[in-house]
Amino acid sequence: MAVKTTKHIELEVFVTLRVVDRVALTARQALTERLAYDDVLADLKRQDYYRVAVAGEEAEALTYLRQIAANTTFFANPNKETCAVEHVTRPLSKDNRYVALVYPHAGLFDESLRRYLAQDLGYDRVVAAGRGVAWTIELAPGVDKKYVEEILVARERTLGLLLNPHAERYEIV
Repeated sequence: MAVKTTKHIELEVFVTLRVVDRVALTARQALTERLAYDDVLADLKRQDYYRVAVAGEEAEALTYLRQIAANTTFFANPNKETCAVEHVTRPLSKDNRYVALVYPHAGLFDESLRRYLAQDLGYDRVVAAGRGVAWTIELAPGVDKKYVEEILVARERTLGLLLNPHAERYEIV
């Protein structure tokens, strides 16, 4: 049964591996050892990222999405990942730590994800859903923030690594 309301709340889900993230580790190693960002990059972390719009008021929507996260493995496998469900708040970037959300060029929201949650799993209050990657780029003290985009966007073999500008978009939040 579809919920008959136009009010919805956008929520975010951040999924973090409980073990060492080999993708982030390899990317950090490539950036520091092969692309000469050793003096620029202090740390690099990666999380799976979801944005989900849920029909209803903020508190009930948050509870609803947390129930989905707890009762399914749609967002995270509890044996190897942790999952944080939050209201969309900005800014996430602070000091010399920048959070970049990377998602498909077509846009963050994907109708197939919404349909799977709403129709296949029965969570019919899900209005929209999308998936991407959240990269946390920590620059060394005193390094100009212009390096965030340079590290993030692959423009040539020796410049950037974390996203393909022809297939993906990003936003620094």
